[in-house]
Amino acid sequence: WRTTDSGDNWAPLTNVVSGGRSPYISGVSQNVNPTVYIGGDEVFYRVDNAATASPGSEVDLGNSVPAAVSSHFISSMQVYPADSSTLYITFSTTSSQPRIWRVTDGTSSPVWTSVSGDLPAGLPVNWMAFHPQAPDSLLLAATDFGLYSSSNGGLNWVRETDIPNVPVFQVMVRPSDLKVYVFTHGRGVWTAKMPLIVGREAPVEAQFTLYPVPATTHLRVDWGHKMLETSAWSVLNIQGQRMLSGSSEVTEIDVSSLKSGVYFLRITSSTGSQTKSFLKQ
Repeated sequence: WRTTDSGDNWAPLTNVVSGGRSPYISGVSQNVNPTVYIGGDEVFYRVDNAATASPGSEVDLGNSVPAAVSSHFISSMQVYPADSSTLYITFSTTSSQPRIWRVTDGTSSPVWTSVSGDLPAGLPVNWMAFHPQAPDSLLLAATDFGLYSSSNGGLNWVRETDIPNVPVFQVMVRPSDLKVYVFTHGRGVWTAKMPLIVGREAPVEAQFTLYPVPATTHLRVDWGHKMLETSAWSVLNIQGQRMLSGSSEVTEIDVSSLKSGVYFLRITSSTGSQTKSFLKQ
């Protein structure tokens, strides 16, 4: 259903209720006249120009769903902030098949790519969210057994041990202040705050990369051909709390004392700062 007057009146947006298949979830782009994706029990549709579209104009994308998951239940859909043709889709059906997918070209011919990585096999995923400034890399997954996070686009996942190991039904990130809300079964609502990733950038010639991914005992900083003249560095957790820090030029950091999870290395100099995420296992 759709409302264009703040809820005073509602009208059908689609005719997607047939053969016992019912829509459950929608993913909405940020356009003024948005693209809306609809999913649920064997349902995957798209509505273009949803603010003005007529029922019956929806496009059935069901044939694009990989056969291995075509009968599974779509539990959440998250559309990229600046690209209405790209979205994440999760499945909550218990299965050894991938539970999190990135779908590209959703407005034409959808292409499905698994980003489940090393999530435990068979783990139902109820919801997912991404960092608004890094939707390709920093991901959160609400599962039947806790909250998982990835800092490399779903290649590797770790369970956030600060969140109880209970079913998590939803996780949301508020773009205005990067506050994270985690909704659990029986243990209430938890909050955290993601650090800013994009700030005043350091010179391009001083960009760095981090390895290994994931890190276990030590995190190495590769400066390429030019090292930034560091005045300070700090490692922040997903709540923005400083866990480690230093004031010298950094090439290696002992992270053995950190719990498993996603962290951020922020390096600051007189010319600017850079922040990059990494995974500790």
